[in-house]
Amino acid sequence: MFFSRMKEKYGTWITGLIIGSIVFVFVFLGVFQPDTSMQGGIAGRVNGEVISLSEFQRTFEQRAAFFKNLSGGLTEEQIKRFRLRESVLEELALKKLAVEEGIEMGLVPSDEEVREQILQIEVFQSEGPFDTEKYKQVLQANGYTPASFEKAIRSDLVMKQFENYFQNSVSVSDLEVQNEFAVKKDRRKVRFVHLTADNSRSAIPVTSAEVKKYLENKDQKQTAMNRFELQKETRFKGKNFDDVKNEIVKDLIRSSDREKIKVYIESTAQQVAALMKKNSAKKEIDRILAPLKTVKVQEMELTRVNAGLPGVGEVDAYLKDVFSKDHVLNLKKGGAPKIYPLGAGEDRLIGVVLESFEPNYSDLNLEEKFKIKDHLKRRKVAALRDQLMNRLKKSAVIEKNPQLFD
Repeated sequence: MFFSRMKEKYGTWITGLIIGSIVFVFVFLGVFQPDTSMQGGIAGRVNGEVISLSEFQRTFEQRAAFFKNLSGGLTEEQIKRFRLRESVLEELALKKLAVEEGIEMGLVPSDEEVREQILQIEVFQSEGPFDTEKYKQVLQANGYTPASFEKAIRSDLVMKQFENYFQNSVSVSDLEVQNEFAVKKDRRKVRFVHLTADNSRSAIPVTSAEVKKYLENKDQKQTAMNRFELQKETRFKGKNFDDVKNEIVKDLIRSSDREKIKVYIESTAQQVAALMKKNSAKKEIDRILAPLKTVKVQEMELTRVNAGLPGVGEVDAYLKDVFSKDHVLNLKKGGAPKIYPLGAGEDRLIGVVLESFEPNYSDLNLEEKFKIKDHLKRRKVAALRDQLMNRLKKSAVIEKNPQLFD
């Protein structure tokens, strides 16, 4: 198709708005205002500049087609739920803001540059040379006039120069490359145990006398029967209440006694930390954890960019100690295990570092340097671009035609 071929040849900066195959959603909170004075040929305005209905409708149809191809269909309900019309208007508004800023910065393409850009588009050519008649026919078929298309091309060239401005405004030093390399290559082998109220509950002792007393209470017995009804087709399938009542009651008693769980977790955490300090074998620690059934001591390697623990995620205080220059958790360098509270509850993480693997800068060859430098530059460009666009959005007034948005 015409626009997909343009994208392949000229990239998304040049034809991003025209093609409409990638969705950019920008929310302008507090500056998105209806304007009842608008006529049917206007979709909206940004800082007074008109967003034409044809421009809006063309982009909306392209966006809708994208979603249809992605999901196999698109209903009016989905259009409203995803705020598709609003997102299209916001996208067009944002581009106009960027173009306006680019022009103010002097990033204005000449008429010759616009002409050359159009002449290079293959779909306007007939066996080589540019065909004026074909140019008009293709534009008409896609809802453009020559003037509106040339304006769109000029805007895209401004956007391209805008992007070049960002690219030329940032640099990456060798020190930044080395620091990023260190972040990626700095590794720690860690050992940890994760204790929670849920995984520790089964280890809390409950006596037969406590079960009997619980069942003698009419309301408590009904609670146990209700629990059985909820799980009789899953956990207790094929059994009757009398078969499993003791098990259910023990679970209920354990769940209700938060203080016992708290004391048990704290005591177990201290025992685990003591064994970790002596660098005991995993099996010795697992013996302490045996009553918990599902809890085992775990070992793994962490890096600064891949520092999540299974079932736990990233724990800031723990990671700070793991990668501390003082090696506070590293047994081989005088460190010791620590116990970390997780949230406001009883959950605890007990951790220690078994070994550190410092970055080997001899591995930082030219190819690796280039990859890191490119990554850092793209990150800086994105941050600079976002900073500027956020500033423009804050001061923008975006109005919409209420006839298009209900």
